[in-house]
Amino acid sequence: MNAAVPIWFLAATYVNDALKAIVSAYILQRVIRGPVHLNTLKQFGTYIATAVVGMPPLSALAGAATRLPLATSSGVLSIDGS
Repeated sequence: MNAAVPIWFLAATYVNDALKAIVSAYILQRVIRGPVHLNTLKQFGTYIATAVVGMPPLSALAGAATRLPLATSSGVLSIDGS
């Protein structure tokens, strides 16, 4: 870990990753009634649609928004503030 990475950025990325897992699990529990075992094609397809296809782009948008304050006027991201 680079010492110049702001603590708020590390906390924001941690929250982003945690929310991605929590929201994926919540959606799976709401869509698949009963225990989620992924032992049927429908359950597996729902998992793929939610956790593999659906949530990563949303997480990427949140991650990009988190990185915006680190961008310089030239558009280049700067972790060390230069």
